[in-house]
Amino acid sequence: MQQDPDFTGDIPASEIHVKLNELESLALDCDKICACAWVCNAIHNRARIAVDEIISKYIAQALENGWDIPQNKLDIVKKVHQKMLLEKENEQQR
Repeated sequence: MQQDPDFTGDIPASEIHVKLNELESLALDCDKICACAWVCNAIHNRARIAVDEIISKYIAQALENGWDIPQNKLDIVKKVHQKMLLEKENEQQR
């Protein structure tokens, strides 16, 4: 099997900050909703779903093209992310 030719790098982790205005903050507090916990839960669940979709698609492509399949989820997602960045860069250069 061969290595995916488009994978070249590392991707840093992300940190997201959300600012609520006074009205939003008071409304959530009255409703007994912890905005931070709710946002974190939503983001983590959506990311989990995205990881499953990305891995499924990548493995199908890797098997079709004879690429090596990395042993962990992070390496697979890094490969797909790097390929996406390269495709965006190529589109911008056109």
